[in-house]
Amino acid sequence: MKAIDLETIGKYLKDNDIKPSEALDIIKKSVEINPNNQRSVWKAMRMRLYIKERLEEHKKGLLGKKAETVRRIISKPEYRTMADAAKENPQRAFKNFNHLITDPRQKHFFKIKNFNGILSIKGLTEELLATIK
Repeated sequence: MKAIDLETIGKYLKDNDIKPSEALDIIKKSVEINPNNQRSVWKAMRMRLYIKERLEEHKKGLLGKKAETVRRIISKPEYRTMADAAKENPQRAFKNFNHLITDPRQKHFFKIKNFNGILSIKGLTEELLATIK
């Protein structure tokens, strides 16, 4: 990030009387998955299932449309079990899931750090993630 960008951000914070700690909290909330928030966890689980399925499709050389991948995922028993636990509306499952995957506002969650740790996917690299998402 250029120094000029930081100066612009600093000027905006000063002009609008926003404390740096408040700005940092807002930024963290917008880019991190909160493990204590049920909706965030449900989002992370769906993203993990999607990336896992896309990786399998990529390995087989059958990487198709995102919507088809979503349809395959929501038809699996593993997804249905999780959806029932999350009290997801079955009629809106495809629409909600597909919107999550294709929404530009969610693209910052598709980072390798979000697919490591407990929800890790073996063989996933930043380049491969960019290819299959």
